[in-house]
Amino acid sequence: MATMSPEQQTAIDHGEGPLVINAGAGSGKTRVLVHRVANLLEQGEAPESIVLATFTTAAADEMKSRLVGLVGEETVKRLGHIGTLHSLGYKFYRAEKGKRIDARTKGGSVLTPSQFTSMVRGIVEAPSRYCPFGYDLMTEYGDKEMPRRAGKIAKEVSRQMDLNRTAQQYLAMQDADPVVGTVYKAVEKLLSEGWMLQAKGRDRGWKRRPGGKISLTFGCMGIRGLAAARKEEVREQVIGQVKWVLVDEAQDCNPVQFGLMRVLSNQTSNLTLVGDDDQSIYSFRGAVPAEFIAQASGDEVTVVNLGTNYRSRRPIVEAAARLIAHNTERLGKEVEPSRDSDEEGFPLMEITA
Repeated sequence: MATMSPEQQTAIDHGEGPLVINAGAGSGKTRVLVHRVANLLEQGEAPESIVLATFTTAAADEMKSRLVGLVGEETVKRLGHIGTLHSLGYKFYRAEKGKRIDARTKGGSVLTPSQFTSMVRGIVEAPSRYCPFGYDLMTEYGDKEMPRRAGKIAKEVSRQMDLNRTAQQYLAMQDADPVVGTVYKAVEKLLSEGWMLQAKGRDRGWKRRPGGKISLTFGCMGIRGLAAARKEEVREQVIGQVKWVLVDEAQDCNPVQFGLMRVLSNQTSNLTLVGDDDQSIYSFRGAVPAEFIAQASGDEVTVVNLGTNYRSRRPIVEAAARLIAHNTERLGKEVEPSRDSDEEGFPLMEITA
């Protein structure tokens, strides 16, 4: 195995029980994560007993590539799951619904954000033709410009899904936008009952999909996947042998994804969360870094701080540290550069704010 720092090796060698790896920028967290999986496999753990998940497709592909280099492609294929948390939610929901969902065949699809916006626009701009549930939002609210807001409405519906709120739960909130809530109700029905929008020809409008196939959005993968994962028979089908769960970029996870982690942790206490309490860029998609921070406070949780930055030189690391020190919600860690140099091109910075 490659040479590791003492902190990295501690994280890799950790045995059973919950583990939080608080990894600073450039500290080699992905390297540690894949080597931890390789170490578990070397100790005799079955590939099927390991779930390895992260937030973005690019990060998942990087993890998969590195792990293939360590243990081989055939072993990686046997893992209980390796990929995004969205795709894990998709597995649970598909197991519950069976052949009604299949993004890889005609009649079932995962809607892109633009396709979802088109769905929302169809609901608000021509309800008599495009919406089969009797909603007429432009007439009800006297807003002929509503179709122009379709993109914003679609984003808010997706955000509520990421926050693990159904349409009814959203509408019960004091500050709920009734237009968003009504559109969300229509979306729930359209996606769960197998409707599709046929935009061309004489038969334009919403039609039932052949065989009742269901379309999904990425938000649906999460909220519906979580609901499905709470059913014991579904969990048994998807992750029946899982003993180890490792999640990267945990600071960017939303309430649905943390809910999914809690479901998994009810099956096994061997939950490893890797993240950086000082980095979170997905608040617009419901990310709750405070949840990652809270995970480190449990009595039986082991916390390992990766505090060596292997990417940047000292002036950059120190400047970043002075800025980060102003963050109010953080676990706290000291970050040191591995390259201790003030060479030309890396001037020392004075940060006062």
